[in-house]
Amino acid sequence: MKASKPPLPKILRIGPYDIRVSVLTAEVADVEEIFGAYRHAAREIRLDVRRGSVDVAETLLHEINHAIWQTYALQERDSEERIVQALSTGQTQLLRDNPELVKWLAVALKEGAK
Repeated sequence: MKASKPPLPKILRIGPYDIRVSVLTAEVADVEEIFGAYRHAAREIRLDVRRGSVDVAETLLHEINHAIWQTYALQERDSEERIVQALSTGQTQLLRDNPELVKWLAVALKEGAK
């Protein structure tokens, strides 16, 4: 029996925040010509899930990095080392606090390898 694909997580904890994950409507994605978006004030990541699983996973990780950037107050003038350190710390925290995301990513990326 084939295991069912885990659902896309509805909430991700990034730093002290619970970030809602929602699906972009086709109309918004097409009009705004975007695959995803992070809105810090709304604490929300929105994704166009009509694309392939690897593309959606990459977009989700991209938007997560925007959330980490905002949460950890990174700025363009920060050094490369500070940016890399903050991103790696943020990603470690993200993966540790969101095991459902790890499961979803593993399946999404495995599907793309077929």
